[in-house]
Amino acid sequence: MNYLEIVLHGYFNENNREFLDKYFFREFKKAEKEHFFEADEFFNGCLKIVDILKENYKKQYIEIQSELNKYLVSVKKEDRDNEFIQQQKEEIEYLKLNGNTNFRLNNGKNVVLKIEEISYIQNAIEQALKKTQPEIEHSKPQPIIKQKSEQNIKLITFKNSETIEKIHTELKGYFPKKEAELLKALQGEQLSEILLFPHNQNKFVEVFRRLKYNGFLLNTDTETKNWICTTFQFIKKGFAEPQPFNEDTVWNNLNKGKGEPTKKERICITDWLPYKNPKTLEEEVQKEKR
Repeated sequence: MNYLEIVLHGYFNENNREFLDKYFFREFKKAEKEHFFEADEFFNGCLKIVDILKENYKKQYIEIQSELNKYLVSVKKEDRDNEFIQQQKEEIEYLKLNGNTNFRLNNGKNVVLKIEEISYIQNAIEQALKKTQPEIEHSKPQPIIKQKSEQNIKLITFKNSETIEKIHTELKGYFPKKEAELLKALQGEQLSEILLFPHNQNKFVEVFRRLKYNGFLLNTDTETKNWICTTFQFIKKGFAEPQPFNEDTVWNNLNKGKGEPTKKERICITDWLPYKNPKTLEEEVQKEKR
C-alpha cells in the first residue's frame, strides 16, 4: 500500500482537497474491499506519512538554527554581521509560523507543503478515522491508534510539566538573565538565540543522560544531541569565545556515559534525579532481560 501516494494525491487533487476527509474514507473502503485492510491498519499508515512530513519540516527548522550557531562561533564578536544575524532570526521565526517542507517523490518530483497544510491533512485523516468507529465498536477489539494531533513541534520532550519545572529550577542559576529563554527551550520551543552554559560541556550533558535513564526524558539520544548542539554553547578553558557542543562528544556522553564529570564536578545534585554509574545501568538492563 503506497500511503505517501494516497496522502499526497488526496491533497493535491483539487476535487479531493475540499472534502479531504471523505476522500480518505473512500480510500479506506477501497483498501478494505480490495486488500482486506482494517481501519487501524490503513489510517495508521496514513498518519505515519504525516509524521514523516512533520519530521522533514523539523529537520529544516534545526538546520537553519545550526547555520546561525556555526556563524556565531566562527566569527569574532566584533566582526559579526548584525544584519545577517537578524536575517537568520527572522527566517527562523518565519519558518516556525509559515515554513515549508520539501519532499522528494520516487519519480523525482518535489512537493512543497506548509506546516498548516500538513496539519490540515492530519485533521482530515483523523476525521475519516472517526467515521469508522461505529464499525470498530461492533467488530472484534481493535488496538488503539496513537494519533498525533499536536500542531506545535517540540524539539525536546519530558515526562510531564512538573519535570520541566524541576529541571528548570536546577539549571536556571547557570543562565542569568536568560531564565525565561531556558524555560522556553525546555518546553520544546525553538529559540532565536543560542544560550550559553558557563562551564564545560560534559557537566551539562550528563544532566540529560541522568534525566533519560531515570525516565524523565522521552527523546532518543540522537534527538537530545541535536537539541543540545543547536540550542546551547559552552565556555571552554583556553578559548576566549563560546564554543559549540561537539556532536560526537555529546552523543558518546548521552549514550555510553563517556567523559562523565567526576562526582565533585557533577551539577543538579538532587534526590529526584539520582546518578547511576554505567555498571549499575548495565546490571539493570540484564535484569530486565531475564
